[in-house]
Amino acid sequence: MTPRPPRPPAPPHPSSSTRPRSRRPPRRNGTPRRACSPRGKPARSRRAHSAGTVPRTGRACTRPPRTPPAHHRDLTPAETPSRPVHTPSYRADLSKTRMTLGDSHDQHEHLHQSPEGPGRDHRRDDQCAHPERLRHATGSGAGRDRGPRVLRPPQTDRGGPAGRRLRRVGPPDGPAVVLLHGWPYDIHNFADAAPHMAAEGYRVIVPYLRGFGTTRFRSDETFRNGQQAAVALDIIALMDALGIGKAVLAGFDWGARTATVIGALWPERCTALVPVSGYRITDLRDNLRPKSPEAERAWWYMFYFGTPRGKNAMEDRATRSDLTRYLWKLVSPTWDFDDATFERTAAAFDNPDHVAVVLHYYRWRLGLADGERRYDPYEERLAARPAVTVPTIAVDGGSDPFTDPPGDGSAWRDRFTGTYEHRLLKDAGHNLPQEAPAEFAQVVIDAGRL
Repeated sequence: MTPRPPRPPAPPHPSSSTRPRSRRPPRRNGTPRRACSPRGKPARSRRAHSAGTVPRTGRACTRPPRTPPAHHRDLTPAETPSRPVHTPSYRADLSKTRMTLGDSHDQHEHLHQSPEGPGRDHRRDDQCAHPERLRHATGSGAGRDRGPRVLRPPQTDRGGPAGRRLRRVGPPDGPAVVLLHGWPYDIHNFADAAPHMAAEGYRVIVPYLRGFGTTRFRSDETFRNGQQAAVALDIIALMDALGIGKAVLAGFDWGARTATVIGALWPERCTALVPVSGYRITDLRDNLRPKSPEAERAWWYMFYFGTPRGKNAMEDRATRSDLTRYLWKLVSPTWDFDDATFERTAAAFDNPDHVAVVLHYYRWRLGLADGERRYDPYEERLAARPAVTVPTIAVDGGSDPFTDPPGDGSAWRDRFTGTYEHRLLKDAGHNLPQEAPAEFAQVVIDAGRL
C-alpha cells in the first residue's frame, strides 16, 4: 500500500502578522487564540464595558453605563478631560494672598469671631506676603509745590474674585503706616501728606474704605454694612493680607473712629494711633441722649440721611455732589479748595455700593438701622468705652465744628491710658490731613517714635 504523502502546512492566517500577543499558544493552523482574563475567561474590552456597548466577545454588557462626574456633565465628549478635575475651594486664605474687599462674610470668615479679636495669620511683621505683587510706588517730592498731588493709579488686588484697591508710597521694607479716610472724602486727602512720611522711611498704605472708589462686594446679596466693627475688621484683614503685624494707624472722620476701635480691641496690631478729633468710638446707648443745640446742629446731615429725602439726595449724583461740596465748606471754613480737588475725590462716591454703605453707617449710629449679629460681641465691648493703651497723639483742628470744647482733648482724655499727647492746629478744619499735610505728617512721624 502506497503511503499517504504528508499534508502541506496551512497558509498563515491573514491577521497573524498583527495579532495581539496572547499567553496561550497559537492553534495548529496558525490562527491566534482569544486573549484570556486571569481566570481563563475571555477578556472583555474595558472601554466598551464602561460605555455600555457590546464587547468583542460577542456578549452584551449588562452593567449600566458609568455616570460622568458632575463637573463633566455639561461638557461634550471632545471637551471632557481625560482625568477628573479637582474643583478647588475659592475661599482664599488671606495669609497667602492679598486682601480683597468682597462679600463681607467671606472676607471675615477666616478671622476668629470672638470678643478676644480676630485670628492673626501674618508671618512677617511689616513685610508684604507677596512682594512681587506689590510694586513700589513713589510719590511726589515733599518739598515741591506743584498744586494738589494725585497718587499713582491704584494697584489691583488679584487675590480673589473681587479686588480691593489701595495705594502705597515709601520703601516696601519700612515701618508701616496705614492712613484711613472718612466721608465725604477718599484716599486723595492724604496725597500731600504721604510723601512726607515716605521721605522718613515709612511704608505708607492708603486703602479705600468699603463703598468708596474701586472697592466692590463679591455678592449682590451681601448686606452693605457700615457699622464700626465691620469697617475695623476690613483693616485688620488688609493688614493680615499684606503681612503687616503692627502699624501706625492714623485717620480722620470714619478713619479716626476705625483706628480707635482697632487700638481698643486689638492693641497688639498698633504701633501708635493718630486719631483726628480724639476718642470717637460709637456707643449706641449714649447716642440716644440729647446733645447741646450746637452739637446737634453740627450733625444735621446725619439726621437728614435718616429720611427718605436724604436717601434720594444721595442717590442723585448732582444733588450728592452739591451736598458733599457744601459739607466741605462747612466743616473746613478756612480751606480754599478748587473744583479739580473736589472732583477728584467726588469720583470715589460713584461706587455702586457707596449710598447703601453711607446711609447704613449713619442710620446705625442713630439706632435707625440694625447691624449684623455676628458683630455683636465687638459692639458690646465698644459700648463700654474701652480704654486705649496704645501710644497716641490726638490732634484737633481749631476750625473743626466737631472739636469738643474747650479744644484740648479733656473731654476724652481718660480714655487714653498709654503714652499720650494732644496737639491743636488752630488754622485747620475737619479735613486736617489735606488742609495741613506737613503738620499732619509730622504728627504721624512723631507718634511712630513714642
